[in-house]
Amino acid sequence: MWVKIEESPVTRESYLARLEDRGQGAVVSFSGVVRDNEKGKRLRGLQYDCYREMAEKVLSETGEAVIRKFNLVDLVAFHRVGFLGPGETSFFVAVSSEHRKEAFGACSEFVDLVKTKAPIWKKDIFLEGGESWH
Repeated sequence: MWVKIEESPVTRESYLARLEDRGQGAVVSFSGVVRDNEKGKRLRGLQYDCYREMAEKVLSETGEAVIRKFNLVDLVAFHRVGFLGPGETSFFVAVSSEHRKEAFGACSEFVDLVKTKAPIWKKDIFLEGGESWH
């Protein structure tokens, strides 16, 4: 397993390459990508911030729990912090398992748990001015 909070741009491919190759039958991934709008307003981008030590702990503990629950071969994930423009990947997870059903379930559950548990915040920065944290 490899999970990390990243400040600099990284590629999804660099994380996929970290998956252990043990003859798994399924690899499923999710990419969270910055949109160019939020609720009808054009975005310049998103500013992500976090409580780093706790966020990495949540990613790690969640990854370990999901690996056990779904009997995964491996899991890799990153969440970016800092300013990200439209089209940039802010959150990525890939899981591998013997079967697709477990891989899909694990990927979805990991994303849902991280989004509700990890102390990671984002601020919308609009082209027309104005900001909002959530």
